[in-house]
Amino acid sequence: MPGVNTAAAPGWYPDPQHHGTQRYWNGESWTAQTAPLAPPQATPPPQVVVNVAQTAGHQHGHGARYVSGLTTGQHIFHGTLTVFTGGLWGVVWWSKARFGRRRIS
Repeated sequence: MPGVNTAAAPGWYPDPQHHGTQRYWNGESWTAQTAPLAPPQATPPPQVVVNVAQTAGHQHGHGARYVSGLTTGQHIFHGTLTVFTGGLWGVVWWSKARFGRRRIS
């Protein structure tokens, strides 16, 4: 095939004259052997592992767990205020949730 680098290692290469096929290069010349191009291999999605014991509450020291000092309704209230104040209320919300937390074990 014209215009092909003859220094290439032997192997299967896309055939520029026949779309969707590949041709075998023996290291010196192109052979008559052709095959359909293999479809690209899909990359498997990354696996995510979640340690439920760690996500149930913040871990501090010897297994002590803490939860937010705010109820679900209070989180909704603070979230709404944060949106309406353009994010400014978020500092208050964070501090109430962080410093108002209680130990559960």
